[in-house]
Amino acid sequence: MDSPFGFIEDTHLMKLPVLFKQLTPPQAALILAYLPPEWSSQVLSQLDAGFQSIVVQELSHPKQIDANAVKALEQEVKDKLPYLIGGGDWIQSVYQHTQADTQRNLLGTLSQQSPELAKSLRAKTFFFEDLGILSSSALRVLIQEATYPVMALAIKAEKPEFITALMGRIPAGIREFIEQEFELSNKDPKSIQDAKNRLIVIGNRLLVEGRISLEARS
Repeated sequence: MDSPFGFIEDTHLMKLPVLFKQLTPPQAALILAYLPPEWSSQVLSQLDAGFQSIVVQELSHPKQIDANAVKALEQEVKDKLPYLIGGGDWIQSVYQHTQADTQRNLLGTLSQQSPELAKSLRAKTFFFEDLGILSSSALRVLIQEATYPVMALAIKAEKPEFITALMGRIPAGIREFIEQEFELSNKDPKSIQDAKNRLIVIGNRLLVEGRISLEARS
């Protein structure tokens, strides 16, 4: 015999918080009670604090549930789940294809409305100014992927204090090559912007791959 709500898959987890807004806390608790603990925890973390608190209280007290009530709620979820739009997965897929300025605006909005989602997106988003917080080891990986000429050109038009601080955290051997390229490169605005864009694309890829992180430098 299939377990109640056994049709729910991990791909549905980002939609459940949206669905729960149409349900009562006892109904939400009933659904979570049948999900694997790690799934329930993931969904709970995305609920509003007040709703989350009531759901947890419901789950903390064992009770007998009428089988017909379970079946009725199952059917309701089956009917609504396929037609829920949006959610975290959708936001992440759209977010990755937006420009940096739009990403900043989205992060600002989400940090107020959905802090966990904002934190997740930010951890996989590389902005040019993040060069200022990368550790020396992360900078080395980024430069190796981007190449010396790209890094030199990308920072060519930056303020002297930014360049000095950045160079001071780059290993000496690599710094010498970048300084050489820096002297050879020109200040053509389009070339500089192209280099910056290239650096951002590579930085984003390295973040997603887990090869660098945005942890503040020591």
